[in-house]
Amino acid sequence: MKISKYNYYVKDGKDCFWFNGITQFFLKLDVDLSKKLENNLINNIEGVKNSIPALYEKLIMKGFVIEDNVEEVDLIRELNDKVSNSKNYFLIILPTLNCNFNCWYCVQDHVETKMDQITFSNIKKHIKKMVIEEKIESLHIEWFGGEPFLFFDEIVKPLSIYALNLCKKHELPFRNTATTNGYLLNKTSAISLEKLGFKHFQISIDGTRIQHNKVKNSKDGNSAFDVTLENINFILSNSNNIQITLRLNYSNKNLKESIIKEVNGLIEEKNRTKIKVVFRRIWQEKADETRGEKITEMINSFEESGYCTSRWDLDNGFIPSYADKKYYNAINYNGNVLKCTANDDLQHNNPPGKLENDGNIAWEDGVLDKIYKKRFENELCISCKYLPLCMGNCGRDYKKELNIKIDPVCVKNLDLTYEELILNFCKDKNFR
Repeated sequence: MKISKYNYYVKDGKDCFWFNGITQFFLKLDVDLSKKLENNLINNIEGVKNSIPALYEKLIMKGFVIEDNVEEVDLIRELNDKVSNSKNYFLIILPTLNCNFNCWYCVQDHVETKMDQITFSNIKKHIKKMVIEEKIESLHIEWFGGEPFLFFDEIVKPLSIYALNLCKKHELPFRNTATTNGYLLNKTSAISLEKLGFKHFQISIDGTRIQHNKVKNSKDGNSAFDVTLENINFILSNSNNIQITLRLNYSNKNLKESIIKEVNGLIEEKNRTKIKVVFRRIWQEKADETRGEKITEMINSFEESGYCTSRWDLDNGFIPSYADKKYYNAINYNGNVLKCTANDDLQHNNPPGKLENDGNIAWEDGVLDKIYKKRFENELCISCKYLPLCMGNCGRDYKKELNIKIDPVCVKNLDLTYEELILNFCKDKNFR
């Protein structure tokens, strides 16, 4: 037997958390006991087995101790292949690139666009092919944009009904979700959401009420902050199955404790357990580890107010990005198909893929090989202790060959260190 290469030991006062990157199990031990146990496992693993057999078996069960013949990198490869080839189909649909707001940090150029009937029809054919011919095991549609709910009645609702009925007929699990600014999720549309299979919405806020309203300046003169959170509260009050991810887009300027009080003023206490608050740095802002303590404090305050939170930014499922999955595609309003909505392919006239009239996707020669390239298969990543937490670069930059010359830990560009993230994960009551 031997110690796993992917054990991490993170001290927290008099405690030390043991965390394994492959199993994602953890233990909490006294610091002195932790150091003694670690040394004994290194120098006399059989002695640990004989002296404390119950703990030894627990270490094996949780992946901290493994068989001598186990090659953990091969385990990671197997897990990566399993996730990459899963036939649970994740389909992003963009009815438009237009939006009712013009956030300064948005990567998209909002232009007057709307999905036409040809693309609408081809998407239905594509979904049918995936269900009947590809024999997918489930269907997850994510509505994206632009702002997808600009065309709720014309596009989102009828396509959702079609996909929902088709999946029911073939006894396939169906999940409907959306990334939206939430402003248009009014009472009229909200009452239809659960019937359409909606389970989740990701909705962003941009700091305090004043800050949010400056970023999202509503044309009707109403407070975008208030309207959005009131919509969220209404949806959750009238649904048993819908969950909300409230994404706080942060920079140094808007990390303020007063946000929590303002959100609490609009979200009833009974609905807060249905909301997960996540912190996401605005992409134009550079990583800054000095923010870690402030973010953790605010996470604690949200939890104390009754919300769920996410302290774990490394839940990658053994792939760098969902775009690395073979059964994942994003279909733009004009029938262009891409593998990542966070690059400039949305605006290009020559996309990597194109939805055809029979529902098939025609891909540019060689593009899928570039996208699906195992970017962790290089000397630095394979030798890195943090491989299962990072999995290397995502395929966003598939148009150019990456020549990795830096430690892959730096690639993720995080405000919190891996140790801080692990500690937050282990201490988070939601994961116990």
